[in-house]
Amino acid sequence: MKEGKNMRLLAIGLGLAVGFATQASAEESRSDLFSQQPGRYQIVINPQARPDTFLLDTATGRVWQLVQYSDLKDTPPAWQLMKRIDNDLDLKKLQREYGVKKDSTGGSLIDHCRNDPSAAC
Repeated sequence: MKEGKNMRLLAIGLGLAVGFATQASAEESRSDLFSQQPGRYQIVINPQARPDTFLLDTATGRVWQLVQYSDLKDTPPAWQLMKRIDNDLDLKKLQREYGVKKDSTGGSLIDHCRNDPSAAC
C-alpha cells in the first residue's frame, strides 16, 4: 500500500512539474514576442484632414506615400517615394528641379513664406 501511495505522489509531482514548465515556457514565448524590434517596414496611417497612408523603412528612414493613379485604368494604388529635405542644399536642389512659384508681387513664394511666418503658405 505504501508503494501505491508513493507512486501517486510521484505522479502528482511529475504532473505539477510538467504544468509549471509548460506555463513558464508559454510566458517566456509571449515575453519574447512583445520585446522584439518592429519589422523593417512599418505602415503608418494619418487619419487627420484626409486619410494618408505611409510606408516607413525603419532602417534607412525612407518614406513612401500610398497614392492612387486616377489617370490609369482601375485607378491602381502604388507606393511613391517622398522627397526628403534635411538642409538648405536639399531645398535648393528641389527648387532647381521643380522651379519656384511667384507670389502676387512677382517675388519668390518661398522667400515670402520664410520672411512672413504668419502668411498662409
